[in-house]
Amino acid sequence: MTTQRLGLALAVALVVMPATVAAGEEAERAACKRGDAAGCLGLAGRYDRGDGVARDKLKAAVLFKKACTLKKAEGCLGSGRLLASGDLGSVDDVNAAKQYRRGCDLGNGASCEELGRAYVDGRGVKKNARRGLAQLDKACRKGVAVACRAAAQFVAAGVAGNKDPVRAAALFESGCTLADPNSCAALASARLDGNGVGKDTAVALTLFEKACGLESAAACARIGILLARGGSGVEKNPQRAEPFLKKACDLGAPSACSLLW
Repeated sequence: MTTQRLGLALAVALVVMPATVAAGEEAERAACKRGDAAGCLGLAGRYDRGDGVARDKLKAAVLFKKACTLKKAEGCLGSGRLLASGDLGSVDDVNAAKQYRRGCDLGNGASCEELGRAYVDGRGVKKNARRGLAQLDKACRKGVAVACRAAAQFVAAGVAGNKDPVRAAALFESGCTLADPNSCAALASARLDGNGVGKDTAVALTLFEKACGLESAAACARIGILLARGGSGVEKNPQRAEPFLKKACDLGAPSACSLLW
């Protein structure tokens, strides 16, 4: 493509894109006025992000709440997060928790996660670690990976009762299956030590490698150091260790960088 044609294409794009955004905004606005929850949610997101409209958190909050009232679970989540953020002038954890509960009841996993954390921390609701853990477990079963990890960490620490390494390992496994790198790394450590799950060095290395592939600097460093030095049932293999150490160093793990020179 010539420079002239490229310039023309860019000019057309600059005209068409704002028009497309404006058309989308008007369609969502009209749909929301008709009582369409998806339209309200889309428009709320635009005001929240400043996408094609002036960023306006107050308008976003009103629209998220309307979407929630119209039984759009993601609207409840957006409403709750804005109430809890302080972006509306003050933090309102009580009403945020109410919105999270409604979103969770409507089947939104992320709302269940937020509600679970609120119960564990006592934000907007009476502190109740058991209820919090139950909500996090529910969110995990709905596919929210970070909820699996949070639940596992609380179970491992005994936040809601006795420490339960077996259940913690199972929750970390759920999080890892959902591609949460920290869950994979935690499960790898459990496999390496035989903590709550059968000890298996080969499986541990595979899990550390998976977590590293998911961009966990700590996991890349851990597997690299294990292979570079040997020990804990791992055979020393500096050649295999090098790419893991290099990636860990690139991702900002100084302990790995020191072993490359």
